[in-house]
Amino acid sequence: MAAPSPVIRRSDVLTARKVLGSRVTRTPLILAEAASDMLEARIYLKLECHQRTGAFKYRGALYAATMLLKGKGGGLITASSGNHALGVCMAAAELGVRATVVMPTTAPLVKIERARALGGEVILHGKVYDEARAHAEELIRSRQAVFLPSFDHPLIMAAQGTVVLEIEEELPTLDTLVVPIGGGGLLAGALAARSDLAVWGVQAMGADSFARSLAAGCRVAIPRTSTFADGIALLAPGELPLTQALTTPPEMAVVTDDEILAAMRHLLLYERVVAEPASAAALAALLTGKIPIRGRTVAVVITGGNVMPEIISAALRGSL
Repeated sequence: MAAPSPVIRRSDVLTARKVLGSRVTRTPLILAEAASDMLEARIYLKLECHQRTGAFKYRGALYAATMLLKGKGGGLITASSGNHALGVCMAAAELGVRATVVMPTTAPLVKIERARALGGEVILHGKVYDEARAHAEELIRSRQAVFLPSFDHPLIMAAQGTVVLEIEEELPTLDTLVVPIGGGGLLAGALAARSDLAVWGVQAMGADSFARSLAAGCRVAIPRTSTFADGIALLAPGELPLTQALTTPPEMAVVTDDEILAAMRHLLLYERVVAEPASAAALAALLTGKIPIRGRTVAVVITGGNVMPEIISAALRGSL
């Protein structure tokens, strides 16, 4: 079977970068000194936890909203486990439109309350992202609004790839990139931005539908998720991100919740970084030796820092 054609290319990522410009924060890229010494590699952390709304998702939300709302009225509607909801609410405020976000009932309270504080109408529905999305699609029929997917759209994917453009400008010796995966928007953008890199995607063991789909060569859904990493707890990958990944297959690693918790603890104590569980998953794959990196120059995207205090306390204790 012939490989599918790419959904987006580097030129699409460059266009997104031009449109976004200074409207998004150019986030810090820091050397993770403790991890680098431990693993005998040069490991850098791209701190998207310092992005506006506290997560990389703002990039995709603002770019897609800007492009899709041209010449149109109405507002924005989306489904999200949290961080994309915050991005959509802030993008809507910047563009002067209303935002409706459907979030699963399991979304962290910190994300629910922040979405409301940003002016969004928050509707809680379902236990996982996939159920929230189905409800959001039903609402579209009765509301004059533009649906903004969390990851399954070329504009979203291209904008997320701008993270990689920033990394390459500061770190020209980069040879390995590690990102956490939920629906796959960031992974797809990264693959389009730099097809010459060794790109690794990391999932939680209790939500590994993307890894299963890549292995099968087609979209595979799992019956349920079982992980405290809410940002990457999905039943199935995005169709378009998966298509992009199948054109330039990344390497994959899967980590347990205990390993994610340990990575959060390492980030807090030794790198002085507050990361939510989904973000820490990528570093967990390095700390457990699941990704060979000795002697390499590695960038790990810390995708967000919107985490409840009790989870931070659990990470410091070393147990949920």
